[in-house]
Amino acid sequence: MASSSSSSIPRVSMYDVFLSFRGEDTRKTIVSHLYAALDSRGIVTFKDDQRLEKGDHISDQLHIALKGSSFAVVVLSENYATSRWCLMELQLIMEYMKEGTLEVFPVFYGVDPSTVRHQLGSFSLERYKGRPEMVHKVHKWREALHLIANLSGLDSRHCVDEAVMVGEIARDISRRVTLMQKIDSGNIVGMKAHMEGLNHLLDLESNEVVVLGIWGMGGIGKTSIAKCLYDQLSPRFRARCFIENIKSVSKEHDHDLKHFQKEMLCSILSDDISLWSVHALAKEKHWFGPGSRIIITTRDMGLLNTCGVENVYEVNCLNDKDALKMFKQIAFEGPPPCDGFEQLSIRATRLSHGLPSAIQAHALFLRGRTAAPEVWEEALTALESSLDENTMEILKISYEGLPKPHQNVFLHVACLFNGDTLQRINSLLHGPIPQSSLWIRVLAEKSLIKISTNGSVIMHKLVEQMAREMIRDDTSLARKFLRDPQDICYALTNFRDGGEQTECMSLHSCNLACAFSMKASVVGHMHNLKFLKVYKHVDSRESKLQLIPDQHLLPPSLRLFHWDAFPLRTLPSDADPYFLVELNLRHSDLETLWSGTPMMESLKRLDVTGSKHLKQLPDLSGITSLEELALEHCTRLKGIPESIGKSNILGWSFRMQK
Repeated sequence: MASSSSSSIPRVSMYDVFLSFRGEDTRKTIVSHLYAALDSRGIVTFKDDQRLEKGDHISDQLHIALKGSSFAVVVLSENYATSRWCLMELQLIMEYMKEGTLEVFPVFYGVDPSTVRHQLGSFSLERYKGRPEMVHKVHKWREALHLIANLSGLDSRHCVDEAVMVGEIARDISRRVTLMQKIDSGNIVGMKAHMEGLNHLLDLESNEVVVLGIWGMGGIGKTSIAKCLYDQLSPRFRARCFIENIKSVSKEHDHDLKHFQKEMLCSILSDDISLWSVHALAKEKHWFGPGSRIIITTRDMGLLNTCGVENVYEVNCLNDKDALKMFKQIAFEGPPPCDGFEQLSIRATRLSHGLPSAIQAHALFLRGRTAAPEVWEEALTALESSLDENTMEILKISYEGLPKPHQNVFLHVACLFNGDTLQRINSLLHGPIPQSSLWIRVLAEKSLIKISTNGSVIMHKLVEQMAREMIRDDTSLARKFLRDPQDICYALTNFRDGGEQTECMSLHSCNLACAFSMKASVVGHMHNLKFLKVYKHVDSRESKLQLIPDQHLLPPSLRLFHWDAFPLRTLPSDADPYFLVELNLRHSDLETLWSGTPMMESLKRLDVTGSKHLKQLPDLSGITSLEELALEHCTRLKGIPESIGKSNILGWSFRMQK
């Protein structure tokens, strides 16, 4: 597999740290001292000594330096945001952070982080108001300032001595760089198994051109695996290239890439890339010399299928044992300091649900806080309340790249259907979201869900958490998808305030702070409500949500009505839920389902399992679409209507009282 070409394109990895700063504020003070402190520790640092801070574009030199850095230290001084150059640089830094290729450490030098977060004083961008050509840029700058203000960093106002402060920053960065080098070297839990699997697919003894895809969800370690594989295989090839951002490279240097492709024996592409990018580099195998190996990492299986990539290596989350091992490897420089940290380590690992980037983020957050287990207890409580910023941004990339219909299906799965069967989800979503079954398949291709062999749709717990936090932080989505108990109580009490926008209400009644009573008519007047789910723990005897039967309960748009321990003795008789697909009233107080003959022509599933007061069933012969009927543990039910025995119900279970 040797090449006659001696050309070699080295992987760009020139700097450990990139310094971003406002020259007139800090060049001769903290930046100068920090650069010297980092240099004395052997940390290769980029500092733009010819910084002119003029023009509307970042120079190619800065682009290259930033791409080739592992960390960025951003010194946010009083006049930082008054420079458009600094704002453009910060925007680029935060974009690389979102992509997972750069870690960012902010230093708030004489400024309050909240001033940066809320863009007050010199960090205000109001000076660009009234300039239409700047709207898009200003939006990006606001986003970057808000994002960096929420990162963990150092506030100089809390440091008495600047020399001590610089020393602390240098030590912290040194620890992080050392850790990153350890990870990049391939010394990662599970890496050996990855290399064995990949080498088998690459068939290195073959003289054929092999294109291999490394596929998996965001944050699962695809880039780390690709880097390790590249380092392992590089000695076999005279010409080699590691491209970390194929999007920009393929657009800006198309001619050069074609030249390299004729001579290159090993090309590794590491990024979440577009269809255009793959075609630009690898659409024809004859572009490459015999024995070439092209490795593409992506979250999108559809892209690999479209480009004819037949060899695909799927990266899965770590099991509990390996996840704990990886966590300890990062969180502790040696063994845990005392027994009290073992269970805390397990607890921290479980929060990550096997996702390597989350394991690393949690371990780095807890690293150095080992003075006492109580410190970790407090820190873990904070981690349990919300996703860390870096993990959130990594996971959001896949969602933000979806068209609106796909995003809508994704949010429905996250809020209602995680773990349900594909068949059930399709039947419930088919009406309100046309082609939902196709969109669900697309979500699987893009690594946002998995479809198991038995047809279950599984969304990773952190992806689900990301979706729910995103809904919580977006006013319009929060009204459409009601999940938070406080928000639901407010909506039921103040129906006119946004209630018409609600399409989905999902409430774990055990999470209510206290018993809450609502009128049936409030739900009945939510004319856009399609999915209503009230559930509780199996061992919880009573629901905290009480229902006052004043008027009709089921709005005509409803497709799912799921209410564990439903408190009424019968459903309101004035309801005609024509579009209702599933009626789930497990462990209810029902004595009879309904009186009369409600219009339920779409009903496919009826489940009243464990309804011990249920005495009789109505005539169901008119519900011709019914496929499933669950009557198990309805101990007072004396029999079933003769019409059920003659119907075409596909599956039903029934147990009579002995």
